[in-house]
Amino acid sequence: MKFLITFFILLASTFAQDFTIQRYKGEVFVNSTLVSSANEKTIEIKIGDTLVAKGKKSFLQVKSNKGSTFLVRDGELVLQKFNSKLTVVKLLKGKFFHFLDTKKNKRSFIVKTETASLGIRGTKYMVEASDEKTYLCVCEGKVAIKSNQTKKLYLTNAGEDIDILSTMADFKVKKASLTMIDMTAKEFSDMGHPL
Repeated sequence: MKFLITFFILLASTFAQDFTIQRYKGEVFVNSTLVSSANEKTIEIKIGDTLVAKGKKSFLQVKSNKGSTFLVRDGELVLQKFNSKLTVVKLLKGKFFHFLDTKKNKRSFIVKTETASLGIRGTKYMVEASDEKTYLCVCEGKVAIKSNQTKKLYLTNAGEDIDILSTMADFKVKKASLTMIDMTAKEFSDMGHPL
């Protein structure tokens, strides 16, 4: 009997979704499917999918089964890779807020944008991306960010931010403004992970 119970628990965890929708607002899509109250619990989010939140007040919050929670606000994100050692996402545009539970999650996490690649070493940070610029604000922990143009690596600590532009070769890590810290802190609090 114990064998059957263990077998069914393992079977259920094998087929558990990698990502689930926690909350959303506005016009949001998983691929071309509009998320609504009728389908939010049944939409399967998997590798290769594109998550879109259209409009300044729109967002989509997703949780992985490995302890990671992220929110896409007024943007577009592609889930590129998710396995036992590595998660890779590409932020095409918009804002990406991410809480990485480092106690539960020992895998590497990489965020790619048009102008930079980020290696996550911290727990809470925000990235804003466009074709010309990547902005990073770190709330807790550290994030390594590398310019796609120069290949130079910068280490950004809690309370710091940096802009990586497509038109410049040298960038500066600086203390984040109180306005940016307050805005980011509010978003993480709304996500259920206050600073």
